[in-house]
This record gives sequence, structure tokens and C-alpha cells, in this order.
Amino acid sequence: MMKERFEKREKGFSLVEISIVIVIIGLITAGVTSAQSIIKSSKIQAQILDFQKYKVAYNSFKEQFNALPGDFKRASDYFGVAVPNGNGNNYIDGGLDNVMPPSEVMLFFHHLSLAKMVPEKHEMVFHLDIGYPHLKLDKTKGMTAGGRFGGFGSTANYGYQVTVTPDYIAVLNLQAGQAHLNGPGNYPRRQFNNFEGTATAETYFLIDQKIDDGVARQGIFKAYRAWSAHYPYRGDCLTGLNGDYLLTNDIPLCHAYYIFEQ
Repeated sequence: MMKERFEKREKGFSLVEISIVIVIIGLITAGVTSAQSIIKSSKIQAQILDFQKYKVAYNSFKEQFNALPGDFKRASDYFGVAVPNGNGNNYIDGGLDNVMPPSEVMLFFHHLSLAKMVPEKHEMVFHLDIGYPHLKLDKTKGMTAGGRFGGFGSTANYGYQVTVTPDYIAVLNLQAGQAHLNGPGNYPRRQFNNFEGTATAETYFLIDQKIDDGVARQGIFKAYRAWSAHYPYRGDCLTGLNGDYLLTNDIPLCHAYYIFEQ
């Protein structure tokens, strides 16, 4: 009799036991989700702090030298004859495409480094984390500086980005990848990740909400479409060329830029 009772008891779990297992699985899932949310939030906050760090450095450089980092035409007088000068036209020259060092896009971080305005050492090398810093959102992607972007916003060839060409004095552009050689004369490019984008619409929307107005194509923080955004199977990061954040697409198809001075 005792043996039969024991065998019956061993045949399966009770409702109480199953309930306990379900609760444990739920707690584990909630913990994992919460941890992922915390990691994402910390990366977003770190990126925002990086913006602020470089903006303070930019303003401090302007105040000390009465010039823009990268555009400083007397850099060699202060930092050594081997340091290239900018052209002194009061904005950061350089587009989003091919750039041959020395260019003001590269000199921006180099001048800040030499002036001790930032703790990092940035050389005149087209290399992530050496010539330009990585994104706190993703260490495999970086950001460069710029101002007036020739050709930015063209839709004729690729159907991407925005319809209005921006015209600024200085911005941080969250677009760069690891440089590689491409094109006639092996021009170094910083657009290695331009096809894929550097973050999702939601990520840049959350940043935009914290530091600006939360609207993709307005204010001091603006997002735009990556090249691949016009491929139907990948979707888009904006609701249109000049639209707002398309939060339903979780593929990283957005680039963005943070405006220092308009």
C-alpha cells in the first residue's frame, strides 16, 4: 500500500509546484528584461554625457583661442610646426563622404586633444578611437565633426537621408564606422557603417527627448535615414524623408547629429 502511494506521488508535479516554477521563470524573465533596460539607459546617458563633454571642450577652445577646433589657422604656432592648421573660415569644413587627412573633420578632435580640452588623445589617423571617438551606444561605431555638408540630403541617387541640406558651423555627427580605403586614390572613408545606421529610431528618440524636443528633424539633435533605409525589406527609421521617428522599426537604420553651433 505504501509503495503504491509513493509511486502515484512520483508521477507528476502538483499545481502548487507548477505555480512555483512559473513564478520563478517570470522573475528570471523580468530580471533579464530589467537588466537589459538598465544597460540601454546607461549607454544613452553615457552618450549624452559625451555630447556635453565635447560641447564644453568646444566652447572652452573657442574662448581660449578665439577660433574653432579643426578650423584653427594658427594651430601650428601653439601646438608645434607639425600640427596642420585649419583654414580659419569659421566653420568646420568637411562632408560626410571621402576625406583626405589633414582635414578639419579630423583636426577637430586633434586640436581639442592637443589643447588638453579632452582627456583622450586623438591623432591625425583615420582610425576609430585614435582619430575619432567611438559611440557610447556602440563601440564599433564612431562620431566625427563637421559643419557644412556638401551633398548631404541628396535623394537622386540613393533615396535616403533628408530633403534639406543642413548648414551649420559645427556639429558632432553620429555616423562614422571604421575607416577603410575606397575610390580613386584610395580615399579614406568614415562611412563604413553608413549603410546600416548607428542606432534604432527608439534609441535616438530617447536621446532627443532628454536633450532636445523629441522631434527627429527639429532642434539641436536631429536624426536622418541611413542609406539602407530606402530598401523596403529593411524599413526606415523615420516616417518619411523629413518625418519623425518610426518607433515600430527596431533595426538600426538611423544616423544623428548634435549641433554645437548653428
